[in-house]
Amino acid sequence: MWACECGFSNRESNTVCGGTGQLGCKAPRPTAAAARNGYGDKGSEWHCSCGFRNRSHNTVCGGTGRLGCRQARPPPGPPAAPPDARAAFATTLTPPPPPGLEPPREEREGQPDVWYCGCGFRNRPTNTRCGGNGTMGCGLARPVETPEPALAPPLPPLAPPPWVPAVLEQEEKEQGAIDAPQAAIDAPAGAASGGAWVCSCGWRNQACNDKCGGFGPLGCKTARPQEPEPVKEQVKWLCKGCDSENAGEALLSCSFCDTARRFKGVLKSIGGDYSFISCPETVAAYGRDVYVSKAVLGSAFRRGGSATSGLPVSFSICLNDAKQPNARHVYPLERGAAEDEAFHGTVKYMSEEKGYGFIECQETMDCFGSDVHADLEHLRQCSLGQPVVFRIRLGAIGGRPQVRQLSVAGPAPEALPGKSAQGFAAELTEQHWAQALLLGEGDFSFAAAAAVRHSNANLVATTVMKEDIWRERFPEHGVVLESLRACGHSVRFEVDAREVDCSGYRLVVFNFPAVSAQEADAASGEKDESSSGALARAFLRNAARSGDDHALVVLGLWGRCDGKADSRLYGQDAHELVASAVAEEKRLEDALPDGYVRSGVHADYGFYTPYAEEGYNFRTNCTATFENSHKEWHLQACFVLRLAAKEPG
Repeated sequence: MWACECGFSNRESNTVCGGTGQLGCKAPRPTAAAARNGYGDKGSEWHCSCGFRNRSHNTVCGGTGRLGCRQARPPPGPPAAPPDARAAFATTLTPPPPPGLEPPREEREGQPDVWYCGCGFRNRPTNTRCGGNGTMGCGLARPVETPEPALAPPLPPLAPPPWVPAVLEQEEKEQGAIDAPQAAIDAPAGAASGGAWVCSCGWRNQACNDKCGGFGPLGCKTARPQEPEPVKEQVKWLCKGCDSENAGEALLSCSFCDTARRFKGVLKSIGGDYSFISCPETVAAYGRDVYVSKAVLGSAFRRGGSATSGLPVSFSICLNDAKQPNARHVYPLERGAAEDEAFHGTVKYMSEEKGYGFIECQETMDCFGSDVHADLEHLRQCSLGQPVVFRIRLGAIGGRPQVRQLSVAGPAPEALPGKSAQGFAAELTEQHWAQALLLGEGDFSFAAAAAVRHSNANLVATTVMKEDIWRERFPEHGVVLESLRACGHSVRFEVDAREVDCSGYRLVVFNFPAVSAQEADAASGEKDESSSGALARAFLRNAARSGDDHALVVLGLWGRCDGKADSRLYGQDAHELVASAVAEEKRLEDALPDGYVRSGVHADYGFYTPYAEEGYNFRTNCTATFENSHKEWHLQACFVLRLAAKEPG
C-alpha cells in the first residue's frame, strides 16, 4: 500500500493515484527518494503530543479528517534515534498501572514482566513494542529499565480516547480488512452483526460483553443497551362474510359484520384430552400453536371419521384468561368428508342476469366463512327464501363451497317485503318536517337530502361523534355542514339517541342504528338481542318517555328479504324488535295504515329510495355487510310510530 499526498490510499500495483478507477487525484506515484520528504519513510507513522496516531502523510494532527488536535507536525529530527535514547524517552512516559486495577496474577506471583505503555495499554511479557503484532496499542518500543532516575516526573495514566477504536476500525475498513454490509453500517448504536454490539462511545464489543469493554481496562463500562423487541407486522385480511378489509389487529372477528375469522391449519400432537393445531397466522400473532380441547375436537368429527395428525382443518379462535388462542368451531377440510355431507340452508340470492345465486347456511359459514355458490340450473325450481337441502364440492380456487346437488326442503315464503316505493311513510310524515330531530347521522347526507326534498323542513341534525373525530372520518363532507347551517338548519355533535330530550319536535328520526364490534358491550341488550338491537330499543324507550304527544317516531332498520332473523343485525327480526317495543311502551303505536306487515307491525320498504336519489348515502360500520353483499337480500325497512297522549297523573 502507498498513500498519495491527497490522502488517498492506493494499492501497491497502482502507478498513479486511484489507478484506472474514478477515485484519486491521478498524480504519479512518488519515487522512493521523494517519498522520504524529510520525514523518513513514507509508510511510517507519527504521534502527536496529544496522543493521536497520525498517518505518515498527515502534515497536521488528524489530517483532513474530523479527529486530532490540528497541531502542525513537528519538524523532522535525526534520521534514526539510537535504541537506548528512544527507550529512555519511552521510559519517561511509562506510568504505573491504572488506579484501582489489581496487578495481574503473574505480577503477584513474582513475574513482573507484564508492562504498561505510556498510552495506557497493558502488554504481554513477550511484546517488544506496544500492542505487539496486533492492531491495538500505539506501536512504541518497550522501554528499557535503567537505574538512572527519570528526567521528568511520570505523566498521569492515559486512558484511551473514546475515538481511538473508531479510528482503528475506520483504518481497517480503508485497508480492506472490514467489508461491512450497508445494513450493518446503518444499524443503530448497540446493533452489530454476529451478536457483536457497538457502544454509544464508539467501542465495538464482543457478543459476550454485558458492558462496554467487558472486564478489560478499555471501553467506557456503560451497560449494554437492551435491544427492542421486533415489532410484529400486522397483515390485513379480507372477511369472507362481507368482503371487507380488516386491520391486522382484528384477529378474532370482522370489525364490520362481527363474523368470526376463519383460519386454516393442520392437526398435530393429538392427545387424549387435548390437541394442537399448527397455523402460520396464529403463530405469527401469538407465538404458539392453537389449543384444541377434547370436546371441541370430538364435535368436529361427530359425523364420522377420526382426527389424525396432519389433517387440514378450518377453525376460529377465542382467547383464554392468559390471552392464549383456543380453537372453536373446528371443521375438517378433507374433501371427502365435506362433499359427502348434506347441509340445510335457505336460498338467499338469485340472479337470472348473472346466472347464479347463493345459499345461506350457518354450518358452511362456520366451516368455510362464506355462503354457498349455486348455479342457476340448481335454483330453477326454487324461490327466494325457500329452504333447501344440498351437497357441496370445494372449488379448485380458494376451496370455496359450491352446490353439487340440491333439493327443495319446504315451501317458499307466502309473502316477501315489496321492493317498490309504497309511499305510506312519506305521506304520513310530510307535514311533520317543520320540527324534525335527526339522530345518528353519519356523513349528514340524509339531512342534506331531507333539506332538499322538504322545503318546509326545519332540521336539527345530530351525530354521536365528536366534531374533531367526525371531521377526521368524513373530511370531504365539511361542505355539507356549511350548507345545512347556511340554510338555517342546526348541526349538533355528541348527541346520544338513548338520552337526548325529544320534546319540542313533531318528527324524531333514527336511521339504522348500528354498533361496531369494537364498541359492542357484551353486557348490553336482552337475551338474543345484539348490541345494535339494544341501541334501537333504548332509543324507542327514550322517545316514548320524553317525546311530545302525537309526535311521530321514524326508525329505519334492516330487514331480511325472507323475513327471518339475522343475528349479525339485531339478534331478531326487525319487525319482532319493533313489535316487542310497542308492547313494552304503551305510548308507542303503529302509525302506518298499510305496508308489509309481520308480527302485527307495518313497514314501508320504499321510504328511503327518494332520499337516495337526492344523494343519501348510507354509511356505517356495517355498510359492507348490508350494502355491498347481495343488496336484494337486506332491505331498508321504515317503521313509523306515533306517541299517544300521556295518561294524566
